[in-house]
Amino acid sequence: MILHRAYALAVVVTVTALLAFDGPAESFVMLISGLAPAAAIGWHLRRRRPGGPLPWHLALVGLGLLTGTNLLGLGADLGIEVPGGGLVAPVLMAAGFLGLLSASAVVVTRHTPGDGGGVIDAALIGVGAAGPLWEFVLRPRLAAAHAPAAVQLLALANLLALLATLGSMRRIARTMGTGSLRYLYVSIALGLAGVVASVLTADLPHPVATQVVPALWAVAYLSFGAAALHPAAVTLTEPVRRQPERPTLRLAHLGAVLSINPVVGGLPVLWGGKADAPLLSVGTLVVIGLVLARIGQLLRQRAEAESALAHRASHDELTGLLNRHGVLARLEESFGAGVGVLYCDLDRFKPINDTLGHLAGDEVLRQVAARLRAAVRPGGLVGRIGGDEFLIVCHGVDATRADALRRRLTAAVGAPMTVAGHRVDVGVTIGTALTGSGPALDRSGPTPDRRGTASGRAGAALVQAGTALDEAGVGAATAGSAPATAGAALATAGTALATAGTALATAGTALAGPGTAEQLVAEADRKMYDRKRRPVTV
Repeated sequence: MILHRAYALAVVVTVTALLAFDGPAESFVMLISGLAPAAAIGWHLRRRRPGGPLPWHLALVGLGLLTGTNLLGLGADLGIEVPGGGLVAPVLMAAGFLGLLSASAVVVTRHTPGDGGGVIDAALIGVGAAGPLWEFVLRPRLAAAHAPAAVQLLALANLLALLATLGSMRRIARTMGTGSLRYLYVSIALGLAGVVASVLTADLPHPVATQVVPALWAVAYLSFGAAALHPAAVTLTEPVRRQPERPTLRLAHLGAVLSINPVVGGLPVLWGGKADAPLLSVGTLVVIGLVLARIGQLLRQRAEAESALAHRASHDELTGLLNRHGVLARLEESFGAGVGVLYCDLDRFKPINDTLGHLAGDEVLRQVAARLRAAVRPGGLVGRIGGDEFLIVCHGVDATRADALRRRLTAAVGAPMTVAGHRVDVGVTIGTALTGSGPALDRSGPTPDRRGTASGRAGAALVQAGTALDEAGVGAATAGSAPATAGAALATAGTALATAGTALATAGTALAGPGTAEQLVAEADRKMYDRKRRPVTV
C-alpha cells in the first residue's frame, strides 16, 4: 500500500536526519515532524469530513501544544530563552500528551459499545503496571538527576496516562485489523517509550543516547499522521455497532491493582527511606477515579438488568404487550369506579396455525396486537393473557363508551391482513364488564352502587327470597296449630329460611357487581363465551 511505503520512507528520513543533525537543525526536524501529522489531520477533516470528528480535534490541540514544546527547544538552541522555560516545556508536553490521549480514549469508547467496564478494567491494569515501572526504574533516575518535584510529578502523570490508554486500547485488540487503529496504537506506544527513554538517557554523555528520545517522539508524531491518512480513518472515529458485552469484574484482579501503588510506594520505608509521595498521591487519585467510574458503571448495569427483568416479567415477548401477570397487576392497582374490561378471543385463528404454520400464527398475533393498541385511546391498557386471548382495560367509561370501544375493536381486528403472502381474515369475540359508576369502590367487598346489568338477576333473587319467607311463615303456623306435626313443619320452615338467606345473598352480589379485579375479568370472560354461544349483531 502506498501509505505504508510513504510512512516507512518518512520514518527513515526523519530518524536519519535526527541522528545526523544536532542543535537547531535537530530541533527544526522535530518541529517539522510535529507539524506534518497536524497537516494530515487537517486534510482528513477538510476532504473526507469524517463522522464524529471530536478525536481529531483533540489530536490537533495536542499536536499544537507539542509543537509549542518543539518551538521552545528550537528557541533554546538559537539562544532565545523563555522565562520559566524549564517548567513551561514539561507542562506543554504533558498537556499535549493529554490531548492525544484524550483523542485515543474517545476512539476506544466508540469501539467498545456496552463494554465500558472492560475498558476501565484494562485501564486499571495499565495504571497498576505504572507503579513498579515508576518506583524501580524512573524515579531513581530522576532523583539522581535532582529533578524538581514538579518535573517528577509531570513525568509520573504522563506515565500513568500513557499506560492507562495503552491498557484500554488492548481491550479493542479484536478490531486492530483496521490500519488506522494500528497506527494509533503504535503512536501511543512510541510516546510511552519516549517518556521512559527521556528519563533513562537524561545524564548519559553519548550523543546517540540523547538522540533516541527525539527519534521516538518524531516517529510517534508520524504514526499519528499516518492514522489520519489511512483510508480506514473515515470510520475510525464513528461508533461501532456491536452486541454489548457484560464483562465480569474479577475482584481478585481489582484488589491486586488497588494494592500495587500503596505497596510499591511504601516499600522505601522498609530500608529506611521515605515513602514515594508522588506515586501515593497522584497514582492513588488516578486509581480512585477509575474505580469510582467502574462502580458507577456496575450500578448502571445492575439498574438496566433489573429493569429488563421487570419488563420481561410483565410483558409478552411475542407481541410486546403486557402479559397476564402485568395487565392484572395494573388492573388491580387502578381498580375502582368507572373501570371497564373487554375480554377478546380471536375467531378463526386455529385454522391459520394449521394451514400456514405457527410462524404465520405468530405474525397474526403481532398484527392483532398492533391493531388493538392503535384502537385503544391513550391511558388504556392492552394485554395478551394467553394463546389468542387479549384483555383491554379502560378507565372512566360507562356502558355506552364500552360498547363503542367493543365495536371499534371488532372492526379493527376484522379488517383483512396479509401474512406470508396470504390474505387472512380473523374475527374477535369480545365480552365486556364494568364496575359501578358511582363513588370509589371499597375493595374489601361489594357496594350497593354497582347495579348495571345485574338488576334483573337481583330482582329475581329477591322474589325467590320473598317466596321462601312466606313458606317459612306457613310452616311456623302449621307447627303451632298441629303439635303432632310440629317437628316436620319447623324443619320445613328452617329450610325455607335458609333458601331465603341464600337468595338475599345472591341478590346483594348481583346488585353490587364484580367486587375485585379478578371477578371483573371473570365476568368479562363469561360474557365473551356467552357471545360465542349466542352470536349477536355487532
